[in-house]
Amino acid sequence: MCTILSITNVTAVVDLVRVFTAEAGQVQELTSNEWINGYDFPRLPLLFNDLSCSLASWGLIPSWVKDNQQARQMRERTLNAKSETMYQLPSFRASAKEQRCLLPVNGFFEYQHRLAGKQKVPHLIELSGQQAFFLGGIAATWRDQVSFSIVTMPANSFLSTIHNSKLRQPVIVLADQVQQWLHPTSKQDDELFFAPNDELAIEAREFIRPPDKLLVKPPKKSSSQLHLF
Repeated sequence: MCTILSITNVTAVVDLVRVFTAEAGQVQELTSNEWINGYDFPRLPLLFNDLSCSLASWGLIPSWVKDNQQARQMRERTLNAKSETMYQLPSFRASAKEQRCLLPVNGFFEYQHRLAGKQKVPHLIELSGQQAFFLGGIAATWRDQVSFSIVTMPANSFLSTIHNSKLRQPVIVLADQVQQWLHPTSKQDDELFFAPNDELAIEAREFIRPPDKLLVKPPKKSSSQLHLF
């Protein structure tokens, strides 16, 4: 799972977005935050497939959701969308085909499990030589509210040693791959992103987490909900 992000260099994030669109106004409203918890459902900047940029809520709410209660339950389970199943599951399939987006960040966090899983150590993941980069996402609109999921995939060799329990990572989209992510034209386009890439220059460092930055555990899914996510 990818549920914790870092945006500490807002200038770098704005500069990255401005390479692709002049509509970066809302991005500049961001405040620096080294530990962005997905279970707070924050509003974050997205670059959409029409190259517009605006804030959207983390935790995708599909257009077919009936009411506020269902929307709240849904977003708790849609911070991430698995690349392997996003085209099949009702929560994600329309967005995967029609509403691709990109989330600019300075880094993201993964937990390394030690001592047979008894100790979990957060690591900040960054790209070498890049102050900001994009994560691949999918978006949806419900009652004029735009929300999104970060797409995840099997971890590459390096990240498998960090996120060594789930062996997952978010999809990382480089600057020269932006149009291909936002406008895929074939299955091969997706395979470029969803195959683990050991050539990515990734850095990881242990993060000393202050006591107030505690994760909210995700709610358990009922058996009747599992087919949706």
